[in-house]
Amino acid sequence: MAGMALLDVKAILAALDVAPGSHVADLAAGRTGHFVVPLSRIVGQEGRVYGVDLLPDVVAALEGHRTHHGLTQLRPVWGNLERHRGIEIDEESLDLALLINALGSMKEREVAARETVRLMKPQGRIVVIDWLASAKHPLAKLARSVPAEHVDAIFDHVGCQKCGEFKPSQWHYGRVYSS
Repeated sequence: MAGMALLDVKAILAALDVAPGSHVADLAAGRTGHFVVPLSRIVGQEGRVYGVDLLPDVVAALEGHRTHHGLTQLRPVWGNLERHRGIEIDEESLDLALLINALGSMKEREVAARETVRLMKPQGRIVVIDWLASAKHPLAKLARSVPAEHVDAIFDHVGCQKCGEFKPSQWHYGRVYSS
């Protein structure tokens, strides 16, 4: 998504303090590899990064990034976050999950939240970045943003605690939840 170019990936990942050896998933990765490529470099050979997407051609593009950059720790995965057990990643295996500009395109947001929680290790972190409703950017007008308070309620309902919030750009909000 072109909106990803508006996010400073290096600054966001530095603020999230992703550790080498971590197991991380971008649960709506998109074809550009905007987050999964830098994440793969951070987690190193001892870590694992899952680039998950619903579209097979996006998964193929992620495989291309994996091959082109020699990122053996990157695992492109087809998955449906809006379906229970719709993603074939081991339960309780992730330290960090990213949902970036993703929830607005989903109808079954609570199912997606539950599926995300299913994949998380105890005390794992879930990061949601989405458009601010007040964003005055042309791409924001095309997106269906989900208000931060609504996202807070969804993750609270599935048993997560909000443990942080941040401003990833002038057009986005960021939330961090603990599983």
